This record gives sequence, structure tokens and C-alpha cells, in this order.
Amino acid sequence: MSYKGDVFIVVGVLLIILSFILGYGMYTSLHQAQITQQTPQINGNNITNSFNQFASSLSYSINGPIYYTIEIILLFLFASIGYKIADLGIRLNSIPIINIKSNISDEKDKKTSK
Repeated sequence: MSYKGDVFIVVGVLLIILSFILGYGMYTSLHQAQITQQTPQINGNNITNSFNQFASSLSYSINGPIYYTIEIILLFLFASIGYKIADLGIRLNSIPIINIKSNISDEKDKKTSK
């Protein structure tokens, strides 16, 4: 086993765990926002004030789902990068370590025995 492979495995697993923690945090904040969110009341003195309140509430209702969608895509990206790094570490550890000095001495022995 090589130290590089072990480091890649640890870094990959940490990235996966970090993405799970961030995803859970996003889930709890979204769940809390749904509980506390109420329908905004438009109480304007004139049509301009009412329209401004309506536009701000509409922009929040549109930007919220877009923001969460981008955040979910980034979490999947972090998790997939962590998986690839951990997979690279596993592949590095599965490669047998070849002792170069013993191979060179074996080749010299073969040449001298001929």
C-alpha cells in the first residue's frame, strides 16, 4: 500500500462526508424556512407600494428554488469529485509495488547466466 493512495482515500471520503453534512444543513434550513414562511400580505397605501411588495415577494419565491437547485447540483458535484478521488486512491493501493532494485538484479543475473 502506498501513502498516496491512503491520502487520496481519506480526502475523497472527507469530501463525500462534507457534501452529506452540507446537504443535511440545506435540508434543515429549507424545512425550517417552509415552516416559518407565510403568505405575504400586501398592505400598500398606493399602487406603487403594493406593486413593490408584490415584486419583492415574487422574486423571493422564484430565486429560492433556483438557489436550492444550484446548491443541490454543487453538492452532487462535490460528492462525485470525492468519489473519484477515493476511487483513485483505491486503485493506487491495488497496484502491486514493484521493487526496482530486485528487478535490476534479476536482469543482471539472467544476463550473466547466459
